[in-house]
Formats: sequence, C-alpha cells, structure tokens
Amino acid sequence: MRRAMSWTARPQLIADPALQPTTPLYVVRTCNAGAMDANVQCTIPPAGGGPQAGGAVQAAASFCSSGSLISTTSGWIEGSTGLDDPAFGRLIAQVTSDLFPTTWQPQPGIGFGVGVGSGGWSGGGVGVGVGF
Repeated sequence: MRRAMSWTARPQLIADPALQPTTPLYVVRTCNAGAMDANVQCTIPPAGGGPQAGGAVQAAASFCSSGSLISTTSGWIEGSTGLDDPAFGRLIAQVTSDLFPTTWQPQPGIGFGVGVGSGGWSGGGVGVGVGF
C-alpha cells in the first residue's frame, strides 16, 4: 500500500482500527468489507472482512477531511493468492489512481457576466450572459 500511495513521502498508515487519524486529511481503505457507505467509512473505524471464496478481493477507499467525504472509489478482482499477488497490487494501484486522478477535471459551476458598451454617435449596448 505504501508503494501505491507514493504521492507523499511519508503517508501515515494505520493498521489498527482502534487508532484514529492524527491529520485532518486522510484516506480510509478497506478490503472485503461488503456494502459500506462511503460517508460512514470516513466516520467510523474501518473494519474489513475475511477472505472471500476463490481469493476474490473487494477494495474500497475514501479520501476524507475531518470525518467528511471528499472522494471515494472501489474495485475488485475475482481471485488473488495474497498480498504479493501482482493482481492485488494492480487493484490497490488502480483504486489509488481513481481516488486521486492525475487528469484535470473541470468543476461544475455557474458563471455570470455583465458588459456595457458604447459606439459611434448614438449607439450603446448592455449585455448579460450566464454560463454553465
């Protein structure tokens, strides 16, 4: 996991669910936890599940700020032989990449603009625009 989270030199990794993050921004990861609401994942100690049949793995990750959800993603593989399995490593890397995409995504919003103009002898104008 530390390799997949190479966006920071020293990520705080907490393996004990009883411990709480010491920074306002943190990532919560769980494996095989079943259907867990991402908002809940940011507010309670994470608890993963046991091994699944055939080595299947469900991974979920949430980027949180002081208990509030910023971003979430999940993924799965049908089979894995353990933590050193390259398929498991690719799953963790993909979930991390999806949680923190490297491409710029425009934020939705509304813009408003007003323009005033004048022209020649007797011309004038006012313009209003709204953009989405």
